[in-house]
Amino acid sequence: MPSITSLTDPTAIAELDGPPSASTLTPGAIARQAPDLHLVVPGEGEKCAARCSVWWRETPAYQDHTVGLVGHYAAAEANAGRAVLERACRRLAEEGCTGAIGPMDGATWHPYRFVTERGDRPPFVLEPWHPPTYPGHFRDAGFEPLARYVSSVGADFGDGHTPSIADSPPLEDGHVRSLALDRFGEELRRLHGLVTASFADNFLYTPLPEADFVALHRPYRSVVEPECVRLLEQQQGDGTRLVGVAFMVPDVLRSKTTSSLSLGAQSETTSSPQAECGEAVDTAVLKTLAVHPDLMGQGLGRWLTEHVHQRAQMRGYRRVIHALMHEDNVSRRLGHGEILRRYTLFRRDLS
Repeated sequence: MPSITSLTDPTAIAELDGPPSASTLTPGAIARQAPDLHLVVPGEGEKCAARCSVWWRETPAYQDHTVGLVGHYAAAEANAGRAVLERACRRLAEEGCTGAIGPMDGATWHPYRFVTERGDRPPFVLEPWHPPTYPGHFRDAGFEPLARYVSSVGADFGDGHTPSIADSPPLEDGHVRSLALDRFGEELRRLHGLVTASFADNFLYTPLPEADFVALHRPYRSVVEPECVRLLEQQQGDGTRLVGVAFMVPDVLRSKTTSSLSLGAQSETTSSPQAECGEAVDTAVLKTLAVHPDLMGQGLGRWLTEHVHQRAQMRGYRRVIHALMHEDNVSRRLGHGEILRRYTLFRRDLS
């Protein structure tokens, strides 16, 4: 059994002793995700053969379990990976956890899930991406599938067809506008209130403070196209309230100019062929679709989806990817085509 070292100092995590594609951790990501403990299987010299982090404080609710999380996982070899996962589960049990969930880097706001059916398309912006052996490491350590997710083609404009939708949203005193980049911080604070209300009942949801939400999304400012972020507002007295959003980004994370984006897992990073060749990016990714819970069931989600598709085509995109949808999520029913990728989140009973 490989020896395992516990690390309580986040800055002391050793880098993976593996190929250049192996995952890395940045100080900023560690600070945001705040693990309770880091576990490392030492490798040669100052390197490590495997690592993970664990969380047992302020973790999401799941049935009647006390949940522990396993994230920041990386392994150069399967034996070292299984060893660090076994130790992680043992430590979580010692802290009173009855179930372990992973991979999840502290919360669903941060990278989580493994790709379990890759398909043949290169990785896209915000997508978790790991060596294909990692799901097997978790299974070998006693983890089983807990939830499944998909990414699909939400719209393909290759045939030249233009989406036809009503000009105005189906909402009394409602109007839609673009993101205001000159007030980006203010826009993010308003978005925080909306998504907090909209996502509160989502699977494994935990709240995120406003300041953390703003910091997490600030890197978008350098790449987002204001016309591709649609904000649905409703008149309320002398002001307006934000009641819906369709947040779409160009698929440019793999280009050198946008590698600072921190909202998706950036392990095993590879450059997209378009970015490498200097070609125009022809794909956009719909990362967030939210409607205030007071207005659910009125067709606003579908209207926003079709509206942002129309904007994407007007901006010259050929397709829109609907990213990382839970298989049971209503957003998956709001127009989607070919499934590009499947993902799995795992759990292990510790009781």
